[in-house]
Amino acid sequence: MPSAIEDQMQEINDQLGALPISTTKILEPRDSISSIDSDVSLSFDEKPKESGTENEDEGAHMADLSDSASDTGSRDGGGKDSGCEVTPEVTEPPFTPPSDELSDKIVAQVEFYFSDPNITKDAFLLKHVKRNKEGYVSLKLISSFKRVKHLTKDWRVVAHALGRSTKLEINEAGTKLRRKEPLPQYDETTPSRTIVAVHMPIEKVTIENVAELFRTCGEIALVRILRPGNPIPADVRQFINKNPSLNGLVCALVEFVISESARNAIKLQELYGENMKVSFYRYVCSFS
Repeated sequence: MPSAIEDQMQEINDQLGALPISTTKILEPRDSISSIDSDVSLSFDEKPKESGTENEDEGAHMADLSDSASDTGSRDGGGKDSGCEVTPEVTEPPFTPPSDELSDKIVAQVEFYFSDPNITKDAFLLKHVKRNKEGYVSLKLISSFKRVKHLTKDWRVVAHALGRSTKLEINEAGTKLRRKEPLPQYDETTPSRTIVAVHMPIEKVTIENVAELFRTCGEIALVRILRPGNPIPADVRQFINKNPSLNGLVCALVEFVISESARNAIKLQELYGENMKVSFYRYVCSFS
């Protein structure tokens, strides 16, 4: 005959058996940062990539990220017996200071991103600058831009290199950077200093090749390549809508430092014949 203790044990077991069994939720790995760099640069001495498609170099920054975002990504695995989800710590590799040569390249590229000609046309970067009341942008975000990643994949290297910049400054925590000068006002002379070119006499339309083509016309401030199917920068959409003949064409927008250089670029059309079309950005014309 069962004892009182055995009866109590049986009752406890029956209660435990009635409890629902929960399984730990397992999340798929994900990247917390994903951005596509724009096809805008003045680093003409960079070597072209040996692999990959041209589309990887085009378009605007597509990610919508906060300043607190991290480019290390996160991996959520299964939890412990308690059912709690845990995220293992991501250990970064040992830091190696960059060489002077690499530092100079990083500074030149990042200073270009924040330069007057570029930042006023880069809606993605400008949004992040204005999002912070002091104008700071995450160093990890800047380090995720394609042309910076070509130089280094370690955001700490970028931070170390930018310590020598004369145009940018890093916050005390060493996690964000900003322009030393206030954002520029809209320059009404930009349209008269900018030309649009199609059917250029170059085998492959790249920033470097376009810059080389127009280098003799005068000092270039900015080069942008527009390709069919890629995002159109916000400041260019109205011009494209007024020039439907540009649809389906690869075209280059070249902004010079002074208007005289843009006029010199228009004359190149006469030099290269009827195939090449060059027009002032401010004009509505036919590019067919």
